[in-house]
Amino acid sequence: MMEESIFRTVNNFNYQRWVQEFDTLKGSELEFIDQKIKALTIHPNIGILPISIPGAANRNWLKGSLDKQIYRNWHILSSNSFGVRDLPAAGTEFVLPPDLIAKLTKSAAFILPLPLNAILRRHALAQFILALAEVPDADILYADEDILQNGKRSGPRFKTDWDPYLILGRNYIGIPTLYRSEAILRVNPAELRSRNIDNLLYALTLRVCAATAPDKIVHIPSILCHRTEEPDWNGAEARKVVLAHLAEQRFQGVEISPAFLTPKWNRVRFPLPDPPPLVSIIVPTRDRPELIGPCVDGILNHTDYPALEVIVVDNGTTSPEALAILNSLRNDRRARVLRDDRPFNYSQLNNFGATLANGKILVLLNNDIQILHADWLTELASLASRPDIGAVGAKLLYPDFRVQHAGVSFGPNKTVLHQMRFAQRHETGPTGELALLRCTSAVTGACLALRKNLYFEVGGLNENRLRVAYNDVDLCRRIARKGLVIVWTPFAELLHHESVSRGLTVKLTDVDREATESMAFWSMNPEFYEHPDPFHNPQIEFQVEYVDFARPPRPHRFRLEFTERQPMLFHY
Repeated sequence: MMEESIFRTVNNFNYQRWVQEFDTLKGSELEFIDQKIKALTIHPNIGILPISIPGAANRNWLKGSLDKQIYRNWHILSSNSFGVRDLPAAGTEFVLPPDLIAKLTKSAAFILPLPLNAILRRHALAQFILALAEVPDADILYADEDILQNGKRSGPRFKTDWDPYLILGRNYIGIPTLYRSEAILRVNPAELRSRNIDNLLYALTLRVCAATAPDKIVHIPSILCHRTEEPDWNGAEARKVVLAHLAEQRFQGVEISPAFLTPKWNRVRFPLPDPPPLVSIIVPTRDRPELIGPCVDGILNHTDYPALEVIVVDNGTTSPEALAILNSLRNDRRARVLRDDRPFNYSQLNNFGATLANGKILVLLNNDIQILHADWLTELASLASRPDIGAVGAKLLYPDFRVQHAGVSFGPNKTVLHQMRFAQRHETGPTGELALLRCTSAVTGACLALRKNLYFEVGGLNENRLRVAYNDVDLCRRIARKGLVIVWTPFAELLHHESVSRGLTVKLTDVDREATESMAFWSMNPEFYEHPDPFHNPQIEFQVEYVDFARPPRPHRFRLEFTERQPMLFHY
């Protein structure tokens, strides 16, 4: 019997009901958008660049949706005047012609490339312009999309804000994407060519994003475009696109291969430094031989990383069986046992272990983790060694092999939730979220890798105010405020017996302590209470046991709100 998916957002019937309730604009709302546009002092010209798709059934879709746009300062870049090939013969390539490139800045301030099977919603261009009014120096603006077939909407692509690692796995930005003409000119796109439209747009997006600042890449979390067919995509060519892109960025030794769960998309392997850095794995523990035994055995005997040490911080073990395991570690020069009999303080135990660690990389690891694959540490260390990455989290599974951790999200009403919890092990997520390397706002300390100097630079775990809970996500937020990204990888997969070693929070003292630490965390990290999580689309709601449509969508700077229909029940 097939397990039911936690992803309610893939049910087209549910989606159509949500669209009717929250994503179908009324006449008064369209008039409201029109008035907002008329009140602006900027009305830049948009050049629409049509790109043909072989076999497109109806080439009037794009033109028809353009004629209905609220925002009127646009024109179509003519294939006659600019040499855009129409329906290339089999085996030929799509290109961005040099004569088109030369005339871009003269003809339009912004360029919107679109396949002929794209249908813009009436307010699409208007929303781009309203976002530009907020971020006038934006170089790239992109929005969400879905599929329209037989008059019914399906397959929503709810995207995140700019993610420099997910974009290497797949073109999650997709369409519709508005490019500043000057930004295109900076990167010489005339060299780009492809047999597939979406691969060509992928190459263009990678090149433009690499040449602009992250704060000039704007995501509008609204579905502004429909496709009448699935994207025109070639996985093998996409891998060549990414390799060429990374070569241009002077990355050495990167390997690109088909992602295990989604071969049409990419797994990106970054090389380890030479020689590989020593990794110190810190494991706090007390008693529980059935946990600490398999944990250290997996690290020492079933991990293929060439330079590691394990530091077990023993917080008062009395179990004879557990003490025997800890004593046996003295026979392995890669292992040390530190005794710390102070009252349990998870942050303090890890900080103590970190002060005596010899490695350049630290891995905070729970004692209830079991190793599943020998290459887990190579994946974490290669990513943690990258200067733009602050912390790395792994894919953690419950003993029944459902997903326990795939990144941490911040939601309304001061909620902190694991993304996509209880998904099946081999589920990819609606658009590859469980199958690809990507950024997230925080990762769990049950398995967290980072550079040791960075750990101490940001002050380690907060052992005074966050003794047990929230210390890992607080660490991630302090790291992120330094301009570094937090990444989650599905290519380091481990088993996690969550809440086994300390038990569930059922004692009144534990409930009080967790409430106190929650208040302390939010007082120190107010940004996600005041602003949306950039890696959590406001049209999606992560619940404890499933992923559903947000009802209503959460407020967002670039998402239009109509309060009489979608009341703001909270602001964050």
